[in-house]
Amino acid sequence: MFSTETIKNSSYEVKLPVYIVASCSGIQHIAAMIKDLDIAKNVNLLSELESDKVSDVYTIILDIVNTEIKNLGNKKIVNTQSLNL
Repeated sequence: MFSTETIKNSSYEVKLPVYIVASCSGIQHIAAMIKDLDIAKNVNLLSELESDKVSDVYTIILDIVNTEIKNLGNKKIVNTQSLNL
């Protein structure tokens, strides 16, 4: 909604508060497009109960990545050519 002042004067400064939630919005869009309920819950698009806590998908991903790094570190690498680097 613009006032007549904003239309007449292009340099008129509009100061409207904008609410930004930066909780994984790109992943939220993907979850909505592919209709994945698990991802949607992890990026706070839906909750099963009103008491559900806010989820942090980046922490979930970090835990998975750290586990995989730890598992890789525990493996004895005999032949580095098998890593396809």
